[in-house]
Amino acid sequence: MYLWQCSKSDAIEALAWFIVIGSPIIPLTNEYCAHTCEGRFVPHGYQNYGSFNNIIINEFDSKEDGDAIGLALIF
Repeated sequence: MYLWQCSKSDAIEALAWFIVIGSPIIPLTNEYCAHTCEGRFVPHGYQNYGSFNNIIINEFDSKEDGDAIGLALIF
C-alpha cells in the first residue's frame, strides 16, 4: 500500500501474502537466518545447515536458480 500510495485493502493484503508465501526465496532466507542465529547459541562445531541445504536441493535447480540462491543469501 505504501508503494502504490493507497489505503489498506483486502486485495493488497492478499497480494502481499501471495508474494511472501509463493516465493521459494523467502523460506530459504528464513532458514539461513535461523541457522545463523542458532550458531550464536550452539557450541562451535554443532551448527548444521542441513535443512537449508535440503531446501536448496529440493526446491531449486542449482544451474538455473543460482542467481535466486545468491539473492536469498544477500537478503
